[in-house]
Amino acid sequence: MNKSKRPLTKSKRSFRRMFAPIQSGDQIDYRNMSLISRFISEQGKILSRQIE
Repeated sequence: MNKSKRPLTKSKRSFRRMFAPIQSGDQIDYRNMSLISRFISEQGKILSRQIE
């Protein structure tokens, strides 16, 4: 099939710009529960990157 006659297909992946959840000035500390709670589940397990 010629390149010019190929049907146009949309990309299956949509790219979404993600903002970093941690800024450069943030201190990562085990006592900072407001920061850590975004990365752990209610059971205390670490969440995967895709779920966030």
